[in-house]
Amino acid sequence: MRKIVTVLIVTLLILLIVAAAYSYNPRSGVDPVDISYKGYAYMAEDSLYNKEVTISLKGSYDADKEAFAGAISVNRVSFTDCSLSPYTGLVCSYEGGRIRSGTVYFSSGLKQLSILVGKGPLYSAIEESGTYNGDLVVTIPSFDRASALLIHDMLKNEFQSRQQSGKVPYS
Repeated sequence: MRKIVTVLIVTLLILLIVAAAYSYNPRSGVDPVDISYKGYAYMAEDSLYNKEVTISLKGSYDADKEAFAGAISVNRVSFTDCSLSPYTGLVCSYEGGRIRSGTVYFSSGLKQLSILVGKGPLYSAIEESGTYNGDLVVTIPSFDRASALLIHDMLKNEFQSRQQSGKVPYS
């Protein structure tokens, strides 16, 4: 009887250890992404400029590399074959060519995103006049300029902290 109880206890302990190992699953691997957010574009140099923007992402997110690959739509203008990473910025195919954007910051799983946008097709998708008046910062999700600035600064600080601590992909 004692032997059976000991075997049962050992078996239960092994099952608990295995269950704990499976439940400890840090976010890694590639996950599908199909999201759409409303946010705001603002200019750092012009405190009066803010414009509502809708960004949709459809593709895959690689948590290990902190990178998105897929299609991006900005205010219904579609960009294909895009890659998005804080290490390389935003690069997309558009009308037979490639476009690049500036600095990109985002949270794990792309729940928050901030992109520096310079002159080009991405800028024109946001600023309908097409007239370049200075770089834009697009932050999603946000509901006004103040929340966009706050989220951008938070994402930037998180990224810089990860870099300083050495917690970056490929290192």
